[in-house]
Amino acid sequence: MKITEIYIKNYRQYKDTEYIFRDTKDLGIYSFIGQNGMGKTNLLNAITWCLYEKENYLGDKNKALPITNLSACKELNPKDKLEVLVKIKVVDSQFGNDYIFERKSMYVIDNQNKPFKSDSKFQTYWKESTKKIFEVYDGEAAQNILRKCFPENVSEYFFFDGEQLHQYFNHQNAERIKSTILEINQINHLENMAVRLEQFKKANNKSITNIDIQKVNDEIEKLEESIKNDIKVKDEIERQIEENKQNIISISESLKGIEDVSNIEKKREGCKMKIEQLDAEELELKKNLREFILQYGKLIYFFPQIKELINVIKEKESKNMLPPKIDKSLLEKVLVETECPICYSHVTEENVLKIKEILNKIEVSSNVSHKLVQYKPVLEMFIKELKKFKKKHESFNSKRSKIFKDRNEILDEIDIIDKKLSIIDNKDKVKEKQNNRTILEKLKDDNIGKVSILKHNIEKAKNELELKTKEFNRLLEKEEQFKKIQTTNEFIEKSVKILNKSKAELIDEIRKEIENTTQKLFFDLIWKKNTFKNIEVTKDFNIKLYHLDGFECLGSASAAERAALALSFTLALHKIANLKTPLVIDTPLSRVSDENRVNFAKIIESLSKDKQVILLFTPAEYSEDIQGILDPINSAKVLLNTKQENETFMREV
Repeated sequence: MKITEIYIKNYRQYKDTEYIFRDTKDLGIYSFIGQNGMGKTNLLNAITWCLYEKENYLGDKNKALPITNLSACKELNPKDKLEVLVKIKVVDSQFGNDYIFERKSMYVIDNQNKPFKSDSKFQTYWKESTKKIFEVYDGEAAQNILRKCFPENVSEYFFFDGEQLHQYFNHQNAERIKSTILEINQINHLENMAVRLEQFKKANNKSITNIDIQKVNDEIEKLEESIKNDIKVKDEIERQIEENKQNIISISESLKGIEDVSNIEKKREGCKMKIEQLDAEELELKKNLREFILQYGKLIYFFPQIKELINVIKEKESKNMLPPKIDKSLLEKVLVETECPICYSHVTEENVLKIKEILNKIEVSSNVSHKLVQYKPVLEMFIKELKKFKKKHESFNSKRSKIFKDRNEILDEIDIIDKKLSIIDNKDKVKEKQNNRTILEKLKDDNIGKVSILKHNIEKAKNELELKTKEFNRLLEKEEQFKKIQTTNEFIEKSVKILNKSKAELIDEIRKEIENTTQKLFFDLIWKKNTFKNIEVTKDFNIKLYHLDGFECLGSASAAERAALALSFTLALHKIANLKTPLVIDTPLSRVSDENRVNFAKIIESLSKDKQVILLFTPAEYSEDIQGILDPINSAKVLLNTKQENETFMREV
């Protein structure tokens, strides 16, 4: 399929522009070259607006200029009408059928010379190769022809922005690709046939009048519905898991090389809490130290006097100048009463002699002597306690030194953290991304758990369904009148299995072909030959890239490598899924590194033999090495120029 002509009227920079694509032996390469702002991307937008009424490649749709050509608007008066029209002529190279896709919108100019859309219409013109007159279609008929030629659900795989190639890997795209492959290769007919057979089987079973059999059939239908719903929920959750994975990869890529702000701030907060804890410990230590000094200060101050007094007591003790620790008056009382006042026993003559001997030995009986004897143990205790002073004082100093050291270490750590934070731009934005990644990772893990539970429930329900189906068949066998229904059901079940198996085999065959072709194109495109091992296209048509060491590495691949992979996958999809649409790429080399540009040009050259390729370059992209390859093989080279900066025209060179 080849675009043969584009006509643009009053659409953005294009006031009245027509370009007729040269008729060449191959479908051809057409290189359009223009500076940024010259209307290069709006040429691509004009195509998508004509086909889908969408401008897929505007920078910010909310802040974009009106769709109408500004100079054309200025030439009109209030209430005048302005027609915006884009017409694309296409030829089916295989069958020779011609198509015209035309979108026309009418705009009314208000008093401020601003345009407002009043009407819009899309039409398709179709003509067989053997006929001369086009048939005109609008409404749903026009949309059916459009879907056949340019299916919108995968339009970004034939009309796309090279700058966005590295972002193409997401689960939603994979689902659309799988759906399109089913549709293009008519595999969906197998699925539709299986669904219709199942519906016929259900209707057949409903006609059974036996109450017991019908009861089992109702249970079977409930189990089938339960399995169907659980599978639907499981598939949706798995879709969310894949989407979460891709979002996590995307966030991780944007945060590559950036410190985790949340963790850094948590560490800083932890450091501040440690400082506060050390401050509290130091305060408590100072309080204890004051009490310690107060306690030992008195002892130290009176230490000479205490030492001297103890020496006096010891000297008097050595000279027996201190009375024994016995009350003299008590002894005298015993001698008078001849009875012990403590135990009340009779004092013998021998006891009397002993008491008198003790009394004779006592030389000092004054109150001072008694006080000296009484204070001696206390004074000795003070001396013993003073001996602990040095050890306790050293303990206080050691604790104080440790607090000082720990505080300095933590302050140094805070200083390092502050330096890390100071070099991170947009800390709040980075923190938000990191928080979002944490949320997505938790959501992904939770969903994986849910899928596990659903799989268990589905397996359990399938086992129950198998038992109920056997019971249902046993009951049918007992009733002669239902033998025909049983035979029909068996045939339907076998047919459905064959259809599902055929569908799975066809999809897997296409998947493997796309996988092999993607891998070949990718390794032809990139300059690195000893970094990547292989590429996998999963059964859900997601892409996985593996490092030479066997690790999955799509998330850590460079933007240029991801763009090369996306381009390779796109080209493989066109080839294997039999997409006949032209390939239109805006800024195709924006993310292709210098080493890979020549390889890219060579692949495009090979591709153009059976597919029309329209490339929209900036002058910088269309470098000398690219010129050396494309200039000799271009079907046409077109320069985009401007008049007074608001009207673009094309000039072929």
